Amino acid sequence: MKAWDGILTFAVRFAEMLTPTPNKDVVLQNLQAFLSNVSDRKSAGWLVTHPMAVKDFFRDHLELLTAPERFQLYGMMEGFFPHCFMDVLTSRLAVESDDKCLELLRVIGKMQGISSPRD
Repeated sequence: MKAWDGILTFAVRFAEMLTPTPNKDVVLQNLQAFLSNVSDRKSAGWLVTHPMAVKDFFRDHLELLTAPERFQLYGMMEGFFPHCFMDVLTSRLAVESDDKCLELLRVIGKMQGISSPRD
């Protein structure tokens, strides 16, 4: 099964290299649609087929989401976005501005064995 995972990951990444990277507004639109309705197959499918664009958005533009949207995203990130979960967790522990979001990140980080740099 692991071999298939590697082949599928390679195929998705190769397809992304051949297509232009979507801009942050497209990622934001699909992410907000997904967060408002996790059953939205169109936005969920788009996010799954553009993992590098999603990872770039999480790294560079996560502040474009509202605090409640970020809170919801952090709660589901490990299951829905495993390819960038740990990177986002470690980086957001250092820069998250909302107290509720930061507390959720600290709880998740504690479960993962990561401490907040602010502690």
